[in-house]
Amino acid sequence: MLSQKCPAGTFCSATISTIGGLGSYPNKQSQSVSGGNACRQYYYCPEGTDVEIAISTTGYETILIQGAGYPSDGIITPPGYTSQDMTVCPTGYYCPAGTRSSSFAIPCPKGTYRGDTMGFDVEDCGLCPAGYYCENVATTSPVICPVGKFCPEATARPSDCPLGTYNPNTGIKESRECTLCTAGYYCPLLA
Repeated sequence: MLSQKCPAGTFCSATISTIGGLGSYPNKQSQSVSGGNACRQYYYCPEGTDVEIAISTTGYETILIQGAGYPSDGIITPPGYTSQDMTVCPTGYYCPAGTRSSSFAIPCPKGTYRGDTMGFDVEDCGLCPAGYYCENVATTSPVICPVGKFCPEATARPSDCPLGTYNPNTGIKESRECTLCTAGYYCPLLA
């Protein structure tokens, strides 16, 4: 009796024939009966294997279909979504292809924000506009620059107006917008 290797996507731990060694079975028709069991989800089985090989799903969700021969045969969660149930990526975060759940979503960095759902790349995090600041990671809405400060584009933390100047307004974008102290007065403090 001539044996054939168990095909990719199956494992043959219960082989009938020993001709050809582990991972062989007598004929393709016996694949579902006496070996050649289809790999389970989160496992893959290269041609001729006698055991399922587990896929690491830490942080990223590779949804392997039953019977996958190689990890590339799986289906990866599309960008902007999380996990098998296709939950949209939350505001303030981005989710590259394969993100497992919202707890693995990546926060937009300081100095950026994302007010919409379904971000999939750091490029989807917008730079904090001039006149505003984005102090925390995962910012969803920029905060207007306070009195006594100025905030250029991508500001994570407002800067003080220089000594000898002041700023009575909010939303100042650069230091040259800070007002010089009026003659007869002095401005000894930053901001």
